[in-house]
Order: sequence, then C-alpha cells, then structure tokens
Amino acid sequence: LLDRITNAFFSEAKLYTMDSYYVKTKDEIKKTLDELKEDVANGNLDPYNYGTDDDGNYVYDIYEDIETWEQEYETAPEKKTLTEAKPVAGNFFDCIAQMSDDSQYYYKISSDGSDTLSVKIKKAANKGGEKIPEDAMWCDYGYSEEEEKPTEESIGLSLDEAKKLVKEKVEKMGITDLQFSNWNYAVCKSFEGDNSSANFGNGYRIDYARTINGVPVTQIADGGALEDMDSTMETWSYESLCFYVDKDGIESMTYSNPYTIGNIKTENLNLLSFSEVMKIYEKMMLVTNADNMQYENSRVYNIDRIVLGYARIYEPSTDAHTGIMIPVWDFFGSMTSESEYNGETESNTSKDPNESFLTINAVDGSIIDRNLGY
Repeated sequence: LLDRITNAFFSEAKLYTMDSYYVKTKDEIKKTLDELKEDVANGNLDPYNYGTDDDGNYVYDIYEDIETWEQEYETAPEKKTLTEAKPVAGNFFDCIAQMSDDSQYYYKISSDGSDTLSVKIKKAANKGGEKIPEDAMWCDYGYSEEEEKPTEESIGLSLDEAKKLVKEKVEKMGITDLQFSNWNYAVCKSFEGDNSSANFGNGYRIDYARTINGVPVTQIADGGALEDMDSTMETWSYESLCFYVDKDGIESMTYSNPYTIGNIKTENLNLLSFSEVMKIYEKMMLVTNADNMQYENSRVYNIDRIVLGYARIYEPSTDAHTGIMIPVWDFFGSMTSESEYNGETESNTSKDPNESFLTINAVDGSIIDRNLGY
C-alpha cells in the first residue's frame, strides 16, 4: 500500500530525511545571527512582533535566541549532506519529497494512538521552491462567518476538474474499495503572530468513503475519542480519505485507518420508520443537550441535512480492532449558543459539515456517540 501511494505521488521525486533536508549550515546560521545582532544594535528587541506578557516583558527573548544559534553554529556542517529516505510502516516516519519543478511535500506515515495507519501528504513549497508558511492549513469553508465564500472563479479550477484529478490519483494509489462521497469549498489559512489569519488560497475538499451494497458510510469527524482523560482504553478512529485541491493540483491528502471488510452478521434488517426516528430526535436532542444549560442561556440547532448511511461502531473495552457497520441517521447543520461573560451576552455560531449533532441507530433507535464510536 505504501509503495503504491509513494509511486502515485512521488514516482519522479527524491525523498530525503527531514533531519538532513532541514539542517542549517554554518553560512545559514551566520546570516541569522548577523540579522539578530543588527536588530539588537538598532534597539529592535522584538523583530518578530511577538509582543509583551502581562508584566511588560518581551515574549521573545532575542538574547537567548542569539545564544542558542551560537551554540548551533559550533556543530553545524559546512554544507548539507542529503540522506535519501524510504517510506516504511511503523510508529512514525516522515520525509520531504523534492519534485522536479522544485515544489516540495511533507510525507508522513504513522501508527499511533487511535490511528492504526495514517498517511499524510502536504505541500511545503510551490513550483520554483517558494515556501508555504509552516502553519498554513486547509480547512472547510464555513467555520468562520467572516470568510468570503469561494467560487469556481476564485479557485481557478472547476469542481469536475478537481474531482477528476482526485479520481486519477486514487486509481494510481490502487484504492478500489472507496468512492467519491462528498465535497465542500475549502480555504487555506495561516495564522500570523498577532493571531490574525491570512488567506493563502481557495479550493475544494473532496472525500472518498466506502459504499456497501450501494449505501455509503456517512462522512463524519475522526472519532476515536476517550470518555475521559483517565481512560486507558485503546481507541480506533474512523476510515478516512480526504483531499484538498486548488488550481495547482492536490495540495493535501490524508488517508487513515483503512478497513478490512469481513462477513455479514445479520441479513435483511427492518429499519425504523422516518416518523419514529424524528420522534426520537425531538426527545433526545433535548436530553443530550440538557447539561449545556448550566453554562449557556440558550442553544439553537439549525438542521439542514439528514443522512441515512452506515456507521462503524465497536466496543473498545473488549475489542479495539474489530467493529460492525450499522445503518444510522445523522443530523447535520449549525449551532448557535448564547452565554454570559463579564456581564455581557456573547453569541457564537459553529458549523462543521462533518459534525453530526445526533446519531440514531436506524434499527433500534439507540443513540451513538460519533466521537467515541459506540
């Protein structure tokens, strides 16, 4: 699997270990030291605009930073010696992929925590080597009300073209048991030192999911959470294949927890009627949100999408590696809450297209916690 993914994305790239690729040479460190010492000479003790703490002291200590770089200089190499890397399965592997057009990608593979396998690819530099800020991240449009909605024109690529790019890549990866399931507009953001955000581009999020007898597994958040911080249970996140695409192609890909499908446990289940499901929804939305009234004046849900699909559930206390697929109803939309803070009323609206506000077992009407997976 890893060989197929590597060949699909990096058949013509050079893969190097992160340590060898990002090591600083003496000349690079000297340049940084000269710049910092010039800042001190000019009285600029906060060149990165980190500001001050509550006591008026600079958050960034330029003298300590200079001392650190001087220590680094002593052991730094005169020039870089790049070490080639080969992707392997294990607890953690990461490397940098250097493309022929001088663009670069982070390539990370891990098996840790709630992930049996996680493969992440993210662009680190554009064509020509122009670096992308390390904290730049792609996210779904709609998290912030201040965002301007992307359009096909602002993206510079049609949805059909984006879906075609992803389909070709999935076929090269040899992933035949997942199909296109969902899409959303997306934005790439980087957060500045003053906590403001800068938009680095618009694109699409495209998800693939497993389909069983024509019925898809509903796209949802990661799952694999613990009931409390003291829990020692082994957890298991959901299967996921997600791409972010813009006019320059695939900017990011995450493939997590691929399933192996076993046998059918029960044939021809009878499902609850939709009217029965809605009665459960009306009752359990009040029950599951009752505790929030301790902290909020009000909470209003606006449900704009109700989905019947499969969900994987499991019992981590007995078997953290095997689960079953069951039909469920998921309720999606937005939530607005009002609360008091320092004598003032604050209103907050959240909308995550992959957050189900309530999940109802379509067979017996029981409630499933999507974050926990049971």
